[in-house]
Parts: sequence; C-alpha cells; structure tokens
Amino acid sequence: VGFYSGYLVADKVEVVTKSMQTPNAPQLRWTSQAGSSFTIEDDDSEPFATSGTRLILHLKDEATDYLDSSKIESLLNRYSEFIEFPISLYKETTEYKQVPDVEANKDLKEGETPKMKTVPETKQGYERVNFQKPIWLRSPKEVTEEEYQDFYKSAFRASYDEPMKYSHFVLEGQVECKAILYVPGMLPFELSKDMFDENARNIRLYVKRVFINDKFEDLMPRWLKFVRGVVDSDDLPLNVGREILQKSKVLSIINRRLVRKSLDMFREIMDDEDDSQYIMFWNNFGKYLKVGVVEDDRNRKDLLPLLRFFSSKSEDEYVSLDDYIENMKEGQKAIYYVTGDGKEKAAMSPAAEKVVGRGYEVLYMVEPLDEITIES
Repeated sequence: VGFYSGYLVADKVEVVTKSMQTPNAPQLRWTSQAGSSFTIEDDDSEPFATSGTRLILHLKDEATDYLDSSKIESLLNRYSEFIEFPISLYKETTEYKQVPDVEANKDLKEGETPKMKTVPETKQGYERVNFQKPIWLRSPKEVTEEEYQDFYKSAFRASYDEPMKYSHFVLEGQVECKAILYVPGMLPFELSKDMFDENARNIRLYVKRVFINDKFEDLMPRWLKFVRGVVDSDDLPLNVGREILQKSKVLSIINRRLVRKSLDMFREIMDDEDDSQYIMFWNNFGKYLKVGVVEDDRNRKDLLPLLRFFSSKSEDEYVSLDDYIENMKEGQKAIYYVTGDGKEKAAMSPAAEKVVGRGYEVLYMVEPLDEITIES
C-alpha cells in the first residue's frame, strides 16, 4: 500500500507534477524503473491549468488486465467505496437512444407519425464511482433511521431485508475505532445452506475508510456469523496483516467489544414490547446462540437468558430458562428435559410422561444442537 506498490504491476513509473505553492512553478517529471535511481526533468506534456499531479504506470506484461476499466471499477467498489474525496474512472459507456428510421420512413405520408429505431451511442469520459458515505464517522445523533436502513441495504447488498436492530458506537482506549453492527431481519442467503459458510464475510475491517479485509476470523466469533457490520480504525497501518494484529492484541480488544454490543442488541430485541420480534429473531438465529453456549466460555452466562425452548406447559409458546425456574414446583432441585425428533415425539417419551405426570414441567430438546447445549 502506498506509492511504491505501483511497482507490483509496473516496471516503470512516472510522476508529472506542478506545485500549487509557488507562483509560475515549472511542471516537472520524475521517472524511475524500480531501481535505486530516478531522474527529474522539465515536462512538456499536457500542462496543468493551475497545479496537480499525474501518475503514469507502465504496466508489466502480466499486469495488462489492469487496463480493463471493469477490473479497476471492481477494485474501487471493493476497496475505496467509502473514500470521502471523489474518485472518477475513465470508461466507455453505451447508451441507447431513439432516432427516426430513415429507411422505414421513405414512404411516410403527411400527418403520419414517423417510425423510430433504437441505436447504440458509445461515449468515453470520466464517471464517478464512489457515492457511498461512511455514516459511521458521524455522531449517532446526526444519523436518521432511514439513513441506517439505506446504508445497510446498499453496503451489504440486502435490498429486500430490513435490519431488526443496529448499534453505532465508538471504541476508545487502547484501540480507537468506529463501528456499526446490524442484526439482519432474515437469515443471510449465504448462510441458509451452511450456517458457517466461509464466504459469508459479514464484518468488514477498514483503516481510514480503505477496505482492508473481511476474513479476520478473530474479529468476531463464529457463533456471531450472522451479524453484519463495519469496523473502521485510524490507528492501524494500511498494510495491516493478521500477524501484526495478533501481536498487538488489537483483534482481541475489538472482538470483546463487538460481542458485547451484539449481546446488547439481542437483549434489546428480547425486551421489546412486541414479543413477535424476539420470536422471529430466535427462529432465524437461535441455533447460533446455542453454538455460542457450547463454544464461548466467556459469554456463556450472558447467552443463557436468551435461549428459548418448547416445554410440556408452554404448548406453542417458547419458554426461557428463567421462566422455567420461576415456575418450578416447591422443592424442585433440577431442570427436566427430554430429547426427541420434534416436539410431538419428545412429548410422547415415556420418561417425559412420567415426570409430567408428577406435575413437573419438561423442556423439549428437539434439535441436534440442544443436547450439546444443555451439557455445556
């Protein structure tokens, strides 16, 4: 990252520049072929009106794909969509317009509507490619609900999804960064077939608005794979790598804060007056929380109140562990549960019928994960 990265794709680099600080400054050309030497000379190419800089890369034979504007555009969209100054790409675009069909209108009679045809018109010119605004840089008080929703839909290509909850916060102390996290309204498509799909990279790390990576597994535990968001730091170097982050313990610090904020969002959904919100959340993402109970020792106690099960007394309603304990019979010393392939089969278990017959409530563990969760 930086000026000398140009030599990754070019065997010669030229910089044409004219200073804005000195009146009538000369226009100069710096040239180097990646060695230790360079030349500086007066430049007689197209002059700048006032001041400016032009960078020219003479690409290596194996790097000619960077001459394709669509290749450059895809890179800009991935890595530079939140850069605040405008970035424009010189490209060829084709538009279609309606023009009179001369051939078809040869025998046109007076008063008749002339026949039209569609013809392509190719244009070349600069077109701006970065329109996204990094709303996480603003104070949460200044960002509207609609802006949070629009950012989610455009940044995560989720035009048909309304996020259930979001959290916009600043991390200060050993590490300073700004972040926004979202709980999706529905299970992201890429997780519908594999709940831990490696291609589902929902947390993006930025440094000074430049996209760095979405593959840092240590940034978020896998049981929070469904949470989407951005983390942007001004402290980290742009060429940050996994080794640098792990040595500095930055990932661990960010990880703890992201988990805490995620749990806060889940609790807010749970405490919503509209019970259907948490039921929807649980139906979509409950299995991830169960994995969290199994795998995350640090946050297990915080996850337990979020768990939901069917029981012998709840019929089609979910019951929490707190609810179960509150409704326990006097003198009851244990939580009773039974496993089974579905609620009906679990209820027909002889063991369950025996315990229910004594007046105890029995939780139904009807998913493969449930038994491992309870053992944890």
